[in-house]
Amino acid sequence: MKKLITSALVGVALFGLATVPASAAFLTGVFDVTVWNGAPNSVDSNNLANAVPSGTADAHFTYTGPLNWVDNSPQNTTSAGNLASNFLTLANISGYSSPNSSIADVAAFGNTSLSVAGDAYVTFFKITGTYYGPGGTITHDDGATLFINGSLRLLSPAETSAITQGFTNPLGEAPATFELWYVSANGAPSVLQVTAVPEPATWAMMILGFFGVGFVAYRNRQNREAVRLA
Repeated sequence: MKKLITSALVGVALFGLATVPASAAFLTGVFDVTVWNGAPNSVDSNNLANAVPSGTADAHFTYTGPLNWVDNSPQNTTSAGNLASNFLTLANISGYSSPNSSIADVAAFGNTSLSVAGDAYVTFFKITGTYYGPGGTITHDDGATLFINGSLRLLSPAETSAITQGFTNPLGEAPATFELWYVSANGAPSVLQVTAVPEPATWAMMILGFFGVGFVAYRNRQNREAVRLA
């Protein structure tokens, strides 16, 4: 009977651990991305993440993968630095187009400098997709603004060093559409990382899983001690 209980707890523990994502899992999915690269004049681009530029975008594509975009290079003073290829994974891009015909293809986009020290030019990203879970965090350098289901959930539009801020989903645990504005400005580093907090049920399963592992370890230790005493 003890072996049956132990086996059951092992099963629960393994199931619990198998269904738990990393506590800081990056939001992963299929995202629609529109990009404006140029002078921060609110037309070609914008150095504040407070309004979508009014001009025609330079690039538009689908990005499939995690929103874990990071270029930790030293601050650049020329267009040789802060390249798009150092910021996000070009292989995750599909359906690329250049609405204003300024950046011909994915390779040209990868060689595009997102920003430079002094803000002679910057890059504004508009990212839309579906958010899952009750909330999460955004780590950004520079500005970021987030809407979920049309509701403003995070407003930090100004240039900044990398900071992490939390937000909640107004629909609770239900999937919701989101729109994220992000600006790469003043040269590298450029950071945009979006995470999803596990749902309460997932946390409960994780706790149960760790309890099961602990109990099994305790029983195994007891069994080894019994064998030594026999």
